[in-house]
Amino acid sequence: MRAKIMANFAKLYSTLSNLPVSAVAETVVSTIIGGKVAILSSATGSGKTLVATSKLADTANEQVVVCVPRRFLAVNAAETIAELAGLKLGQEVGYAVGKQSGEQSLFCSKTKLLFVTYGYAISSGLVNRASTIVLDEVHEASMDMSIVRALLHRRLASDDGVRILEMSATINSAKQADYWGSVSETSIFEVDGQTFPCERMHSNLEPHEEALELIQKGRKGILVFRPGMGEVKETAEEIQRLAGSANISVEVSTIYGEMGAKERRKAVSTPRKGGIKVLVGTNVVESGANISWLDSGVSCGTGKELVARDSGAVGLDLIDLSKWRLEQQEGRVKRFCDGIFVLCSRTTWDERPAETIPELERLPLTELVMHCAVFGLRAEDMTWDVMLESGKVESAETKLQRLGLVDENCKLTAAGKFVSNMPVSPEVGAMLWHAKKTGVLGAALPLAAVIEVGGVRKNFKIGHDLDNTSDWLDGLNAFKMAYAERDNKTRKELMEQYNISYKRFEAAKAILRDLQKRFNGDASSTMQATPVQLRQCITAGWVDRLFDSSHSLVLGGSYADSYRLGNGSVISSTDFVVGELRTIKPRHGGGSFTVLEKATKVTLEDLVAVAGVNSAALTVEASREKVGYFSFEDVTTYKLFGEYEVAVIKVESPLTAEEEAQKAELEAVRESVKSQLVSVVAEREVLGLESISFNNETFSMGWSNSYSYTEEGVAEAQDLHQQQATEKREQLRNEVADLLVRASEFNIELTMTDDIISFAGHEFALSQEVVNQLSEQVRSAEKKRNEAVGRERLVVINQRLEALGRNTLTIDSDGDVSWHGYKNLADLPAITSIEEDIACLEAEAKAEVKHNKPKAASKNMLSDLMAKFS
Repeated sequence: MRAKIMANFAKLYSTLSNLPVSAVAETVVSTIIGGKVAILSSATGSGKTLVATSKLADTANEQVVVCVPRRFLAVNAAETIAELAGLKLGQEVGYAVGKQSGEQSLFCSKTKLLFVTYGYAISSGLVNRASTIVLDEVHEASMDMSIVRALLHRRLASDDGVRILEMSATINSAKQADYWGSVSETSIFEVDGQTFPCERMHSNLEPHEEALELIQKGRKGILVFRPGMGEVKETAEEIQRLAGSANISVEVSTIYGEMGAKERRKAVSTPRKGGIKVLVGTNVVESGANISWLDSGVSCGTGKELVARDSGAVGLDLIDLSKWRLEQQEGRVKRFCDGIFVLCSRTTWDERPAETIPELERLPLTELVMHCAVFGLRAEDMTWDVMLESGKVESAETKLQRLGLVDENCKLTAAGKFVSNMPVSPEVGAMLWHAKKTGVLGAALPLAAVIEVGGVRKNFKIGHDLDNTSDWLDGLNAFKMAYAERDNKTRKELMEQYNISYKRFEAAKAILRDLQKRFNGDASSTMQATPVQLRQCITAGWVDRLFDSSHSLVLGGSYADSYRLGNGSVISSTDFVVGELRTIKPRHGGGSFTVLEKATKVTLEDLVAVAGVNSAALTVEASREKVGYFSFEDVTTYKLFGEYEVAVIKVESPLTAEEEAQKAELEAVRESVKSQLVSVVAEREVLGLESISFNNETFSMGWSNSYSYTEEGVAEAQDLHQQQATEKREQLRNEVADLLVRASEFNIELTMTDDIISFAGHEFALSQEVVNQLSEQVRSAEKKRNEAVGRERLVVINQRLEALGRNTLTIDSDGDVSWHGYKNLADLPAITSIEEDIACLEAEAKAEVKHNKPKAASKNMLSDLMAKFS
């Protein structure tokens, strides 16, 4: 049997001998077998994933594990090799991936060549067991990849015989060699890719428009890259619509990470003979995918990347892709024939960074620290491929300690061991641990599934009909209603009614099935739990994101920063709240602001329950504290986990006779100072200057000027005020002078004499409030005029777009038009930028008409087009 397997891999290697990597494959393999780390850098299409791995499987005496970044790549590579080698998938060649998506692994004990995701290599322990490991697509620099590399680096340092091959089309080989060189000899192999040329182009068209342009140029296999599933589906629909309008028959398929293996296979299947096919997908087909029928590609130049939120949470943001990632995309379309690759973006190729920033440099290190703890290590014990910020490591360790998953030495606690083998985040793991301890694990599993997928609602701003105390519990109730409904039509109606995303619903179902399988038969589990019990489970997972809350104002940490609640939160008034903070930058300009999302109301009783102790057992600190002016109170502070202040109970104690006398004397001094500054306070208010605040022992004028309650202090404050008041009056006069000029354009009657402003038949003394009102009047008039001009220019713009055969622009209720982002009619420079864009398109259209030589059958169409530009 072994001879047959070996023969099949040898046959495969022979079949692929025409690929460039074949020239060095034997040398690469002998280098690895000889104990060196081999680094293989070769252009896309050179056969790294197929040739190098099959040669290694043909030569090595043990299983070869190939790590790739995504499930699709593992499945695609295994299927391709099995088909080419004539092997049964799941036997000699197979794949192993995580279960959160519902994907089923396919391998057995005799699998010689096993493709796995980096995450699976960690969670399964393969990274510490396998003897021969291939690290593919290392340019992506994910967190899981860095953890795998650090664990292998440690194995090499102990000389345990592990053999390693690194591969990528875009890689800094010298940098990789330096990393491995401290523990092993390394060899670098650089190979050119296929010789098929690829024309690289830049376009201002939308991706769906550019796809149609390529079809009209005779291209038959087009790959369009979009950043997310929503954009993928929308672009596919637009391509189908444009092709239909042009009477062109096109097969349009979509591909994204949430699809099952069967759906993905269908999406990348070969089009019918002579037919045209467009595949619209996310980054799942960016690296390593083998799609032989492609001859051209379109990229929007953006992708979704994990970023750190203000609260320490991680979310996806849209970013400009690096050159390395664009080169990977380009490589998909020049592998089997001459290609065309079009970048549809305002950011050119040359304006982009060369490399992708590693996740270790831009994300919190919580999961990294947790994985290290699983293996009995600390982050500082490992050698990483980038320099870790010590502050980020400490922050991650503190977070896990607060969640109760590791102790002060970063060793796994009982909770940490419970969480370590689960396919969920540390927060959800801590939540489930609390559920297990309190006997409601079964009831908490659906909640865990909903949270793990980021909520089942399409938009957090819609909903809260089912539970107005928690975003998560509200979404959980919606999920459970749809999950329990067996009639598909009724379920669809429920999902529509409660704003449930089908994709997230199905992902949550898959996670729930996996969790239920893991905890089947757990004696501590029950399917029943009260809302209070579930709320306390949420608190256990997010206790490190605890804020005081009242009247829609959230105060964090030292109370120095305040955050207003966003529309997506249900919190109106409560003592505490757990949630995530996110900073938003308005697309129409203006200052950024921070909102609280995914929020849950929390009470002191909830926090006490999560701490696992009663209130009497909490740490109690008593002290004497001055409150107000010379008033004294006893202060008792409850602390949670020895760190979080969760309640402050102040009990007023009577003052002694001596304290009463001292208080009366000092308050008299304070009142005297206040009376001397009455006129100053009033004048500052009129001029819009910072007010004077009278504090315990001093009074202050703004943040940086503090004075004692003495005659000297009063004199210093009055001198500073006179200086500031003089400067402020001059500033206001200049603003009014500017307004006089602008107001004359709109016949607004406005004059100023000796700091008296005449407007609309009334006279006003110069003040900040009056200047603000006048400014608003003038701005309103200017905006109204500019909107009118903008509307007139938009009419002409739409006429020019119609002449080009393009969709015209429409105006929404805010006066915005959509053109490479939203532009307001009153923003005349923005309207000018649209006109400049259209001028470029007109020039391109004229040039194309001038240089193309149409066939006789298309002469009439050419004449019509020429007439439009005559």
